[in-house]
Amino acid sequence: MRALAAEDPDAPELWALVAEFRRECPKCGAMRDRHEARVRRGEPKHFRRPEVGDLTLVIEVMRFGDDGQRMTAYQAEPGRADEAALGKLAAR
Repeated sequence: MRALAAEDPDAPELWALVAEFRRECPKCGAMRDRHEARVRRGEPKHFRRPEVGDLTLVIEVMRFGDDGQRMTAYQAEPGRADEAALGKLAAR
């Protein structure tokens, strides 16, 4: 929900749902208020695969249209060991 709020901060349906959560569970509302909403782009994410060991990939989230569809892609930085490890996984 926080990512949706970051994308469309004026969505009335979203804020109605947030208000309902606050009424039903004040503790949940307080937890929600402590975290900032953001859209993830270009962040490193660490993985451990038994076949290749540790690797770090960069996440990109692509959004399509206004209906909330999205695709998440992970990629290795070119020329790094992570790229070779990802290639080994792809060849399996």
